[in-house]
Formats: sequence, C-alpha cells, structure tokens
Amino acid sequence: MLLLYGGGSIKRIAQLANENKVWLDNTWGTLPWFTPFEAGDYYTMYAVPEEFSAERAVTAEVLKAVTDKFGGGSIVGVTGVEGNSTDLIRSRGRDDAFKDFPKTKLAGQLPGKWNREDSQKAMEDLISRVPNIVGVIAQNDDVADGCIAALRAAGIEPGKDVFLSGADGTTGGAEAIKQGKLLASSANVPAYMGALLTTRLYDVMHGWKPRAAERMMSWRSVTMTKANVDAYLARYVNNGDVAPFDYARMSKVLHANDWDPQAELFPMDIDLEWGGIPKPDGWKYPEAYTKSRESGEAKAVKEEYAAHYKIPFFGPSPLKKG
Repeated sequence: MLLLYGGGSIKRIAQLANENKVWLDNTWGTLPWFTPFEAGDYYTMYAVPEEFSAERAVTAEVLKAVTDKFGGGSIVGVTGVEGNSTDLIRSRGRDDAFKDFPKTKLAGQLPGKWNREDSQKAMEDLISRVPNIVGVIAQNDDVADGCIAALRAAGIEPGKDVFLSGADGTTGGAEAIKQGKLLASSANVPAYMGALLTTRLYDVMHGWKPRAAERMMSWRSVTMTKANVDAYLARYVNNGDVAPFDYARMSKVLHANDWDPQAELFPMDIDLEWGGIPKPDGWKYPEAYTKSRESGEAKAVKEEYAAHYKIPFFGPSPLKKG
C-alpha cells in the first residue's frame, strides 16, 4: 500500500509487484497516464479523492469571502511538489474557480513541497513580492499551517486580514478551522484512504476479483468549514477508542451482500484526473478502461456503489454507541 511522494517510480514498483505476485495499491502520487491495466493484475487499484472539484470548491470559499469583505483583491497560491500529479489537478481546480470571481486575481504562487517549513518560506517570499494579499490558496493543510505561521510573523492576522484554504482535512486543518485561522479545507479524510486501500488488499488476497471500473476509483471530498467542522472533529479526531469506520463492512469478502464504501466512491475519469497533462508519445487508452466505459460497466459500478453507500462520510461513526 503506497502513497508515492513523487510518483515516477510506480511503473518499476508495479512491474516488480507483478513479477513477484505481490498485491499493490497506490494513492495520490503517480505517473500520469500510467494505469493499473498496463501494469498487470497485481496492481489492483489506484485511488484518489476527486481533486478538481474539491480544490475548486475550497478556492471558491476564499474568493467569495474576500469579495464580500474586501471587494476582491490579490490571492496567492502555495502549492505542493512541482510536477506532482495531485498538485497539478489541484492547481487546475483552483484556477477554474477564479472564473466566477472576476474581482479577484491569482497574483503569484510558489511551491511549499507539502510541508510546513518550505511553505512558511514560500509564504514569506510571497508577502515580500505581492502587496495587499487578501487570500491564500494552500494546496494541503500542512502547507496552510506554514502559511499561517508566516502571516502571523508578518503581523497579518489569518481569518481577519487574509482568508486561507487548505486541503485533505487533517487534524491540524480541522483545528485551524475551529480556531478561525483557516476558512476551509477539502476534507477527503486521510483515514479513509488507509481504510479503502487496506480493504482492497484484504479482499483480493482472499479471492475477490475487481471489475475494470473498480481498479481506478475516486471518492468525494467534503468542503469543511466552521459549519461542519464539529462533526469531523467528533468522528475523526476526538473519537477516543471509537474507530471512525466499520472497516469490516467495507469488505466485499466479509460482507458480500451488505458491504458499504462509507463514502461516495466511484470509477475514476482519467481525462478529468490528468487532463492538461501531455500524454506520452504513442499512448493509447487501455482497452479494459475503454471497454468498461463504453459497455456501461463504469456507470453500473457507480450506481451500485451509490446504492450501497449508507453510512454518511460526515455523520457519526457507525461504531459510536447511541
């Protein structure tokens, strides 16, 4: 089970996994336009949150807030690792949101490399370069944490003088929203990633075989703000010994008839996921992927997963008593 930082090594890792009959799944960092179908059956799934609409939504929260309070103004972006597939799609979602807020502009951006320290330095540079910053789009919650530190050191108060968004819905991100320092985060719930990938490995190791449409999947993030952050904190942070998911019920082996993905999970659209990224020379859509979409299998899988989705992603834990 992998979360590859850069992603470029996935092709070799998948090759070795198939040669040695080791089951593999991966999330986030990957090599765009390289799919599990090209790697072999043992690369059972690539899964990520649907990042385009998620990042667009949190960006819109910031742009609306700065338009309402300041009449618009200069926004800056602090991104992740340059060239990272997730970072690229988040940037596309961010940029698309500006179409609806003409009084705002993206006045500059620098990479924060997915960590607090580099993001603090990037934000310090942006403060010196861009006058009168009123919004910051940080492309994950650790990046947002570094931006907040830089702003406060410069005497700029997050949540009052400038509005920020993050991504991923980490514990720190949720707490920053509760404190009023962070306006919004796209809560894909990192714990869900672990649950989903682990369940897939369990199922294939016990004989279950995924359809083509189940080998590349996305789940829907929730835009987390002060309006719903308490539900997140109760289930995923301050939950004590109550597990956030009924892990066994995610399994199609353990619960063949009443399995529940416990999030809105659906087949991935690779044109949305990697659109705008050049395809390698001679690249063709994998036959299994194309057939799955043309035959209606992908649509049927989407509908099937929707029908089985019973336990709300932002509701209380299914294991919470009472």
